[in-house]
Amino acid sequence: MNDRGQGRKPLKEGVESVIVPIRMLPSQREKLQRIGGAAWVRKAIDRAKEPSASSRIAGQEKKEPKK
Repeated sequence: MNDRGQGRKPLKEGVESVIVPIRMLPSQREKLQRIGGAAWVRKAIDRAKEPSASSRIAGQEKKEPKK
């Protein structure tokens, strides 16, 4: 065990985490950093409702027509 405290700290002790790279425009990355970065993304995912099974088509949500 490394006693020097080096490296990234876990999000939660004893909970595994994964790295998820996503592609975006530089302006989107700048905005993401301004609104809270990875912590904001994690909170947004936690708050989001799961789509119902009937609203999915081939693993994607149905898009509602614009009014």
